[in-house]
This record gives sequence, structure tokens and C-alpha cells, in this order.
Amino acid sequence: MKHITTYILIILSIQLFAQKKHPRVEQIVVQDKIFNGRIDKYPITIYLKYKQFSNYHFGVYSVQGWYYYDKVKTKIPLTGLYNYPNLTLYHFNDTDKNNELLNFREMKDNHWDDMEYYENLKDYKEKFVLSDNQNYWLNGSESLEVKLFQEDLSIEKVNEYLLLDSTTAFDLHNFGDWTWNFEITAYKNNKFILQYEHSSRLYAMGQCGAGTEKGFFELEFNSDNKLIQYQKFVIGSCNSSISNEEKVKLNSQIIIYHCYDYKNKKTYTLTVDTGKLKIEKEENNQT
Repeated sequence: MKHITTYILIILSIQLFAQKKHPRVEQIVVQDKIFNGRIDKYPITIYLKYKQFSNYHFGVYSVQGWYYYDKVKTKIPLTGLYNYPNLTLYHFNDTDKNNELLNFREMKDNHWDDMEYYENLKDYKEKFVLSDNQNYWLNGSESLEVKLFQEDLSIEKVNEYLLLDSTTAFDLHNFGDWTWNFEITAYKNNKFILQYEHSSRLYAMGQCGAGTEKGFFELEFNSDNKLIQYQKFVIGSCNSSISNEEKVKLNSQIIIYHCYDYKNKKTYTLTVDTGKLKIEKEENNQT
């Protein structure tokens, strides 16, 4: 039922933008969530909202909210940490403990030590440990199994859509669960060239933490707005060791990218023709 509510919110958000021009790319950010489940045999409801990203990792963030037993409906405050795929929640009486976690005030030597510290805080009244393989609730020496009806434990999510017209939205996360930051480069007769650029890794301190992924997608839809084919073209990638060595603009419609693939020791060129809505790749072996 709660998933249906989320979908309705997304549809309503799209309708709010219905008067803007089409086609276009639209991002819809969701930063709160309701979970339903049980502690042992007792039905519960949990509400959480995103608070702040961690010091090192943009896939890790603090959350706050509450839970109640459905029969009683007395809200019990919660403070927590989402660290994919785990969600750790605490009920503290100590306000300072809440703020320490919500703002990641305690910084260890690295991200992994931070996570171990925050996932094992002491002096709590209650604690939820939720993951893809174990779910339980702690209160002093008492431990009970928790069952949630939602499998995805994430709270903060960016949804990215290509709005083809006022009634049709194509989910761009079909190309992967990532915020691609797409832009429309050109379109005509249900054909699109989309450009993307996003960070290589969520962990800012690791390999490629400061790197970027750049490129294009070629999309074609039929008359019913169903995707019939697509192709991805990379012009730069820290993860795949691809660099854009040179960019040549021939005219207002044609740009040529000269790229080097360090892993395969190959050079290739991408010719992006926005007039013909066509991208051509030509590879050259390099010894």
C-alpha cells in the first residue's frame, strides 16, 4: 500500500510540471519513507526522513523519525544510519547522542571505522538492526525478530525521468540505479541523444572518488512511446580508464571526441551528429 502511495506522489509531481515544455528530463527527489512490519507478533509503523550525508560517502546518510505500535500509536523517536544495505536505528533519551549521529560529529581515521562506531553505539534504550539477511530489535537483554514488508531499506532517492509528453514518463534508471544527471542534447521524431555526467564513485576518499563518468545515450521510441532501442557511448570514465583526449567541433551540429581506452590500449573516435541524431564510433587498435 505504501509503495502505491509513493507512485501516486511521483505521478502527482509529474502532473505539477505538465505545463512545462516537453520533452525534458525531470528529477524527483524522495527523502522520506514509511515502513510497515512487525516486532515479533506486534504490528508496527516506522517513519524516517533523510537528514545528512556522511563525512566520506555519498551513499551513507543519517535519518530521523519515529515508530509506533499500530495498536497504541504512541510515537517513539528514532535516530539512525543508512549504510547500504543496512539500516541501524536507535531510540536514545540523550539529545547529545542523537545529534552526534545525525551530524556525524565523531570522525575516526576512515569511513569504515566511522561506520563501525555508529552502528555499535551504546547507551540506547532501543535499537533496530535491519539488513537484507537479518532484522531484529533490542531492548536491554531482550531481542525480538523484526519483519518488514518493504525490501528496499533506502530512504533518500533521486528518480530521473524523460518526460516525453504531458502523460508519458520514461524512467531513466532503466539504465542502472544511478543518478546519471541526464540532459537532452538533441531530439526529433521520437529519437533522442542524451548526455550524462556523474561522479565515478560514491566513496569520495577511494579510488576514482574524485573521478567522473561522461558520455551519451542514443534512444529511439516507437509511436506508442515505447523504447525500441538504445546505445551507450562513453567519452570519459575513471572506472573504465577511458579519457577524452581531444574534442573537435566541426560545426553547430557535429562534434568529434577522440578517446583513449587505457585498459584495452585502444583509441576510438565518437562522432556526435545532432542534426541526424546519430552517434558513430570508430575504433583503432594501438600497440
